[in-house]
Amino acid sequence: MASKTDEISLNENLIVNSSPSIQKVYELLLINEKMTIKDIRDRTRYSRRTVSFALRQLIKANLIRRIPRLLDMRRYHYTISEK
Repeated sequence: MASKTDEISLNENLIVNSSPSIQKVYELLLINEKMTIKDIRDRTRYSRRTVSFALRQLIKANLIRRIPRLLDMRRYHYTISEK
């Protein structure tokens, strides 16, 4: 069974081998504490579809997490997962 450290390095290896859009979204989230899809779109100039795909892949790899916004529970903030 893989250890937690092996799992983290495997997930971070996913970033290195992923598309430039996924890498860019991950880098933005490393720099900024939390961001919305709109924030990410404004910074990257990527389409909503591209940003949503990148976020789904990063969530699936447990590298980021989605947090409901308190002012509008239909929307979310995205942030780096705690390791």
